[in-house]
Amino acid sequence: MAPRTTPINQRFWDKINKTDSCWIWSASTTRGYGRLMIKKNVTIAAHRYSAMLHFGMFDSRLLVLHKCDNPACVNPEHLLLGTEKDNMVDMVSKGRSFGQKKTHCKHGHEYTKNNTIMHRGSRECRTCISVRKKRDYQKKKSLTNIDKAATIMEED
Repeated sequence: MAPRTTPINQRFWDKINKTDSCWIWSASTTRGYGRLMIKKNVTIAAHRYSAMLHFGMFDSRLLVLHKCDNPACVNPEHLLLGTEKDNMVDMVSKGRSFGQKKTHCKHGHEYTKNNTIMHRGSRECRTCISVRKKRDYQKKKSLTNIDKAATIMEED
């Protein structure tokens, strides 16, 4: 196979369909994110390439985030540099985090302002906590009664 003769910048621009807002990557993708082959067996995310092309080189530890939430978009006006934390905050603020759309706990109790607390970074249902505490109390109480019964039996 002959080496590529088309410059990478031209190959990049040839694979973009510009709409009124997003610039959609129309070639290879992985989980919706465009992939651009730099050389044989070396690819880069198309939105990262777009950011480097338009913003200049940047720290490789930074992520390229999408303001538009379209992973195929390479429009530099829709891209911004950020940390993993910035990406997670963005995800939560836009309602895309795991479990965030759940309206009820696994036992069917509704997550409401009054019935929900945050515990170790996740939501817990106050009704379930109350049921669990009552169950634990009853279990402890029954163990105490067994101890009392054992003591009475020893006395006899």
